[in-house]
Amino acid sequence: MVEISSEGDSLSSKRGAAPTEAIHELARRLPQQSRSQQRVAKILTAAAQVFGEVGYEAASTTMIAAKAKTSVGSLYRFFPDKAAIFQALASDYMVRVRELFRQMLSPEVYHLPIQVIIERVIDAYYDEFLSQPGYRAVLLDYYFSPKATLVIENVNREIEPYFEALFAARSPHMDSEQRKLIAMVAVEACCVLEFVSSEADDTLRAKLRVEEKRLLVAYLHTYFPVN
Repeated sequence: MVEISSEGDSLSSKRGAAPTEAIHELARRLPQQSRSQQRVAKILTAAAQVFGEVGYEAASTTMIAAKAKTSVGSLYRFFPDKAAIFQALASDYMVRVRELFRQMLSPEVYHLPIQVIIERVIDAYYDEFLSQPGYRAVLLDYYFSPKATLVIENVNREIEPYFEALFAARSPHMDSEQRKLIAMVAVEACCVLEFVSSEADDTLRAKLRVEEKRLLVAYLHTYFPVN
């Protein structure tokens, strides 16, 4: 035990202890936060598998908990119901979709032919997302969750500016409102085909991927012709 000889020393000692206690508290909290994040990720991965296998309506929190190899009680610590899990899964997917388009439509590709850019984007989207049953289930069943619907609709609006920037680089003198319109049509047209692809079997989905490329490239070439 350290003997405190004066009030000043005592105050100094207390002031020095507070940051140390805070650091120890933070150190204790961080692993718990990390474990919680891992559990949430595990639950969402399991949910994607369950939704992909049986669809939203037939899925249950019990099935998701079993797939995640956790208790239903543990699941309810993070999600109050199935709808909340579905919304979180949709949000997680849309964050990743947005990031994919940000990367695939970065300024580094602006010099490439439109056809090359579009084919790369569509291939990446199909390979990364439409190949996953869980993602397809989110697209097909999103209307069960108003919040998930909003998340999915918002991501389209957030993707469009990446196309607009590409179009501006191609045709800087084009009216900005025209670029916005072209971007909206491109994104929405692809969305329709991707919903159809979500319902299709693997063979038809592969054919739809090819047709989606043809449709979008042909449409964009009317505004940005090959030199």
